[in-house]
Amino acid sequence: MPKKRHTLTLLPLLPLFLAGCNMLGAAAYKIAGEPDVPAEFELPKKPTVVMVENFANADLAAADAEFIAQRVQERLMAKDVVPVVRAEKIIELRGKGMSAFKKMTVKDVAKAVEAEQVLYVSFEAGGIGAIGGGSTLQGRTAVKVKVIDAVTGNTLWPQNITDGRSVAFETSPTDGTGTSPKDLRYKLYDGLAARVVRLFHKFKPSEQGETAANG
Repeated sequence: MPKKRHTLTLLPLLPLFLAGCNMLGAAAYKIAGEPDVPAEFELPKKPTVVMVENFANADLAAADAEFIAQRVQERLMAKDVVPVVRAEKIIELRGKGMSAFKKMTVKDVAKAVEAEQVLYVSFEAGGIGAIGGGSTLQGRTAVKVKVIDAVTGNTLWPQNITDGRSVAFETSPTDGTGTSPKDLRYKLYDGLAARVVRLFHKFKPSEQGETAANG
């Protein structure tokens, strides 16, 4: 009988013990903060150039491609991910002769601008359109990303996806009467750049859904 009373005395204490563990866990979380989400791929610390192309129609999306490249390289520098070879060097190279440039491989371009690896972004789709035929505008874009070794021309990452890692971004629906297409285009491609660069550096889970302004 005494043994049975001893068991009944301990059982009510179990929920209190578990509650205490939860409280300790919450306190530790507040002190240490939320854990980081690791980079999907850690870029080697080598001179890196950002190359953005619309392989299907290079001429049509040239302006968009250049803007995305600029925003990606700026975010790489801001996060100090890798030494960056300015993408403007590719624009200068292209300006010397488009027909000759089109014949160059990614490896050739990297060598010409003195980069050791290429963050290659294949522009799949993107643009700004009205929702439901009204004045509300929304931007949407999608790309595929890969990292290419400039010496061998081989894909360093992702090795299991031939076309590259898919990345998409869309802006929140915006009243078109109060926002210029230029501003919305900036938000769209800057947001995309934030998502691309986030593949290569750690970040907090709470940042996952943030827009480009905070990314």
